[in-house]
Amino acid sequence: MGVLTVVFGQCLEYLLHQSIKPEFMKRNLSITVSVMPIALFFLFNSCGKEFPQKGFFNPLIGGCQVAEYHVPQFDAYFTSKPPYLFRKTFDASGKIVRGMACSFANDNVPQSLSSYLLDVIVVQKDRRVFLIRADSGKIVVPDTLFTIYLNREGRPDSCIGRPGSDPEAGAAHQLEYYHYKDGRIQVIKHTLVHELDGGYSESGTDTIHYDKYDNPVSYGFNRYTYDYTRKGGQKFYLDVFMGIESNFYVLQYLGFFPEINNPPHLRMTEVNLDASEAAPLGNQQFDAQGKLTSFGSPDSKTTITWNCSR
Repeated sequence: MGVLTVVFGQCLEYLLHQSIKPEFMKRNLSITVSVMPIALFFLFNSCGKEFPQKGFFNPLIGGCQVAEYHVPQFDAYFTSKPPYLFRKTFDASGKIVRGMACSFANDNVPQSLSSYLLDVIVVQKDRRVFLIRADSGKIVVPDTLFTIYLNREGRPDSCIGRPGSDPEAGAAHQLEYYHYKDGRIQVIKHTLVHELDGGYSESGTDTIHYDKYDNPVSYGFNRYTYDYTRKGGQKFYLDVFMGIESNFYVLQYLGFFPEINNPPHLRMTEVNLDASEAAPLGNQQFDAQGKLTSFGSPDSKTTITWNCSR
């Protein structure tokens, strides 16, 4: 019965995914009760479908992955180093991502950071990636916090964040769709569905703008500048301020948007106009293989730990 319940939950997630496609956006998004009979149909007819794997872009397996991205500004509030912004675990081969603990850059006071941590198990099934609460299986069936749907190139098509996926969003579902142009993520359509507050929703669209060299220069309130005399290397940059769009940033943690995190040129500044925050990315250090390993001042140095396994 436990396995049946998990599979049923995955099918219900699929139906919620279908319900937010553009052609259904005018319908009521609070569908939990009305889709039950349809979910039973999908339980026995669709959830076992296999997808072709050849040619997929898959940042969860092999290559050079960021195993840990550590911003030290909140270390003083913890007895051990927190997963801020994230820390991954791998299988015995060291190649496949099996788990991740993470947090988000937001406007909360440092003392509350421990309330905004997620610890998830990463499970991939064909063109779906499930991020499951790591400790949920000790009590009841596993609780899937995120379901990521991939397109035929292995890029994220959409992501459903269930209640608890973004600690700041409370009991809301967080839904995002991703649109690409010239092989780069360009448009993000997002919706928050507040099912416990009458089923109302909030929607918006953000566009990522690039310069002529393919460096992202703006997203939402975030602005970036570059040193156009320095190009190359394997870099990993994250925004100085994220707000509540946890889906998009969790997918960046997993490596699904290298065009955002690894621009062609050296990034010099990150500025958030809404939060009036800015971060000069000085003193950038690279290892012998050209991978960015740290930046910032000695007393506040962001460090990047890589896991490279072929």
